[in-house]
Amino acid sequence: MRKGISIAVVLAAHAGTALGAPVNDLIGDALSLPPFDGGITGTTVGATTDSGAPWTTTYVSSPGIWYTFQGAGGTVTFDTDGPGTDFDTKLHGYTDYDGSNLASLSILDDNDDTVGLRSEISFATTFGQDYWVLVSGFGGATGNFDLNFSSTAVVPVPAGALLLGTALIGFAGVRRRRKV
Repeated sequence: MRKGISIAVVLAAHAGTALGAPVNDLIGDALSLPPFDGGITGTTVGATTDSGAPWTTTYVSSPGIWYTFQGAGGTVTFDTDGPGTDFDTKLHGYTDYDGSNLASLSILDDNDDTVGLRSEISFATTFGQDYWVLVSGFGGATGNFDLNFSSTAVVPVPAGALLLGTALIGFAGVRRRRKV
C-alpha cells in the first residue's frame, strides 16, 4: 500500500472529445504536483505526441501529458502501477527546460514496462529546482492512468522550532547576563 494522500484532478471532462486535448497536453501547461507523496489520475486521450523530447532507452512515440514539481532534495519515484491505468504506459523525467524548446530538456530517467505494462522512474532532485514528468504510451496507445509519486526528502523544521502535536512552537535563544 502506498503512503500519502491521493488527489484526483479533473484534467478535462471527456478529454479527446469535442472539448479537445487534456489541459496539460503541452509542457508549458504542465500541472503542478503537490510537494508530498501521493497520486493523481489523468488521461492521454486527445493529447498530442511530444516529438523532440529527449530520451535514453524509451523513445517518445505516443501522445502524452505533462506534470511539473519542485525538487525537495531527495530521490523521487513515479509509477503508473494503479487500478486506473488501462493502457501500456511510458514515463520520462526531465529538468533544465528553457521555456520554449523540448530539446532543451535534460533527461533524468525514462522507462517502459517495469511492472507488466506499467512504468516506473526514479531520480535524485535538488531542493528548489524545477522538474517535469511526461506520461505517454507505447506504440501510439492512449488511455487513463494513475500516477503515483513518492520522495525520500525530509521536510526540514526551522531551527529553534519544536513540533508538538499539530502546533509549531518557536523558541528563541535566551542569554543570561553574568553579574560582575
